[in-house]
Amino acid sequence: MDSVLRLRCAGSSSIRGTPEFSRAQALWYPPITNIMRGVGAVKVKEVMKSPVITVNVDDTLADVSRKFHEERISGAPVVDADGKLVGIVSEGDLIERSQQLQVNVSYDIFGWISPHTSVAEMASFTQGLCSVADTKVSEVMTRKVITVSPDDLLERAAGIMTRRNINRVPVMDGSELVGILSRADLVWAMVKPGSGK
Repeated sequence: MDSVLRLRCAGSSSIRGTPEFSRAQALWYPPITNIMRGVGAVKVKEVMKSPVITVNVDDTLADVSRKFHEERISGAPVVDADGKLVGIVSEGDLIERSQQLQVNVSYDIFGWISPHTSVAEMASFTQGLCSVADTKVSEVMTRKVITVSPDDLLERAAGIMTRRNINRVPVMDGSELVGILSRADLVWAMVKPGSGK
């Protein structure tokens, strides 16, 4: 147990991707592709979520944030007026955009907005929030979308997600968006009744 704690501390005190983190990951968190070999010949279409919750390319980040909250999701494919896949957006994209626009404000030690925050700083904060909210999703989405096929094996999909360090992949049947596969779906495939048989 002590060695586990030391290993985690070594990993957490360094930047992700450094040798320390990689060693910890290799020793205590086996690659998802190795785990996925236990589910046999399960295909993406057996685990993916369908129909897909999407956002429109003309939606604002306020629209996207609202949909994420209502649907309890952290990312979604972006489609045009014809339903064609044109990108993908995640909570990380929204957060990154807010940081680019320097949407920040002084907080006190309890996490509340400090009563000592100046009027000018509050005005800047409010303006920044409005600027983020009005930003079109097309300005922050990832345009080069990595996809998988419904007939791909989960092991292949897991390998792609691990190598590319992505949390979800749209599932395309030709040019049609038919589903989405997330890391959570991969985990469910490992533990659901009948997996690996």
